[in-house]
Amino acid sequence: MRKLMKYLSGYRKESVLAPLFKLLEAFFELLVPLVMASIIDKGIGDLINVDRGHIVRMGLCLLTLAVVGLVSSIRKESGMTVILVSHSMDDVAEYVDRIIVMSRGGIRFDDEPKKVFAHKGELEEMGLSVPQVTDVMYALREAGWAVGTEAITIEEAKQEILKC
Repeated sequence: MRKLMKYLSGYRKESVLAPLFKLLEAFFELLVPLVMASIIDKGIGDLINVDRGHIVRMGLCLLTLAVVGLVSSIRKESGMTVILVSHSMDDVAEYVDRIIVMSRGGIRFDDEPKKVFAHKGELEEMGLSVPQVTDVMYALREAGWAVGTEAITIEEAKQEILKC
């Protein structure tokens, strides 16, 4: 963690903290109506027997969608640096300009998404994957299609397939 913090020390603290506060704000905006709707659905008399697990699952689904939209809008509107920690390579491919892959306390890759995802084998050895669309392109190539495997978004895959 120290290596990562040293590496990111050139970025202002406000750039890192602003998305966190926006995230908390979005979380509470989503959670309160969800809890209220659940209570209304279950009835006031069943307040003790409310299925909290269901409320949490629904809240997490909505929160995930809100976070992805929030990260995208913050980045586009302000040009602010946003640090996204994720194992969802589809989200990473769509929303970031630069990827830092860490493994065993060190930085293994630090580059733009296409260049990082070109190391499919090494990523898989670390327990990571490439975006699903990239896996599809590899499967098409193995099936005999003359396609490249560099596509990391659906639009890029579409364009590559249309070239055939």
